[in-house]
Amino acid sequence: MGDSKTGKRNDRVFRPSRTQTIRSLNDLYVLAGLTSQALLEMQKRVAENDDGDDVEFEAPAANGESTIVTRDADQLSKLLHVASARGVYEQLLVTGVAVTEDYLQGVLRTIFRWFPEKLQLSVDGKQADKNVGLALIIKSASVDEILDTVIQKQLLAVFYGPPERYFDYVESVLSIKIEQKLKDSFAEIKATRDIIVHNSGIANEVYISKAGTQARGSVGERLKADAAYFKSAIHTMKRLTHSVYSKTMQKFGNHEPKRKHQ
Repeated sequence: MGDSKTGKRNDRVFRPSRTQTIRSLNDLYVLAGLTSQALLEMQKRVAENDDGDDVEFEAPAANGESTIVTRDADQLSKLLHVASARGVYEQLLVTGVAVTEDYLQGVLRTIFRWFPEKLQLSVDGKQADKNVGLALIIKSASVDEILDTVIQKQLLAVFYGPPERYFDYVESVLSIKIEQKLKDSFAEIKATRDIIVHNSGIANEVYISKAGTQARGSVGERLKADAAYFKSAIHTMKRLTHSVYSKTMQKFGNHEPKRKHQ
């Protein structure tokens, strides 16, 4: 029996993960605003209560023990300012990209379980041989366990690549088309995420290559990752989630899977 909202039998398969992803992205946006505001208020209190003494903090030492680090009021103020203006948004952007990619992988995982033959599709949409090793067959308790392992290896291989590569793959497996502008925008967000993690937010040649026409800076520039950019990125990630969900429902909403494994 179909879902009352869509009239399609598989909405209960695809809707919960879509809903949870959107909720998680909304939570990140709320958390970013609250955290940034709290840090600004802390910065103000530090300035108002500056008595000239350094503040001591306990921190882990390299040898596994604890050590004491000190910061004066100016250092604390600068630390809090950077965290509120940029640091919070950078770190939560990293999480947002992970949440969005996890959603995409989840949709693919469902379709692979319904149509294992799609595992033969390579990134360019052509057929590719996929051999299952004897060791995996021996140690697996069931065909479903073998399938899950193969699916996971395939997803890891695809999503370690650039977004344009795995978008091609998503479109091939799901037999859908995602708006090019949406793909380009997310590719830039993913490139920004990579620069935050791997190059302290400073644009380099790799960023320029990955971001393409959406690149927001030149080599050597610090990429802006403030409240406005974070808001735009959350908007893009939510649009991407909605787009993949709606197109997947159009394609597979009334499909009767031969394999019941979920």
